[in-house]
Amino acid sequence: MLKKPIPWHLIAFILSISAFVIYFPLKLIDIKILGLNFNDFFLLCIILITGIPLILEILTKLFKLDFGADLLAVIAIITAIILQEYPSAALVISMIASGKILESYAIQRASSALYKMAERMPVIAHKKTNSQIEDI
Repeated sequence: MLKKPIPWHLIAFILSISAFVIYFPLKLIDIKILGLNFNDFFLLCIILITGIPLILEILTKLFKLDFGADLLAVIAIITAIILQEYPSAALVISMIASGKILESYAIQRASSALYKMAERMPVIAHKKTNSQIEDI
């Protein structure tokens, strides 16, 4: 059975990219919310909405001792939030999400090709013994 792409990664990618694009025009608005500029508050909300599920997914892989580049991305996201570099965190989230989307697409394409190849597999084989050919 084909593995369908995880829609959450697509949603996270679209939200993080759109938030990244909207961030800079929002810099013109000088409104403070909870001590943050409106643009930083907006981007931080999007980062939390999209980043927490991705971070939890990667941390579960970490507890299974499955280390990878995603762990470095989580460290980068957390560090960017601590340093209040919200555009950097949004960019890393979009990179993780796009990587997950491409990975699921590649798995789906490879599985599809394998299924098509299995459908073309011959059902009958011929065996030649002495001068006779028999079907197996």
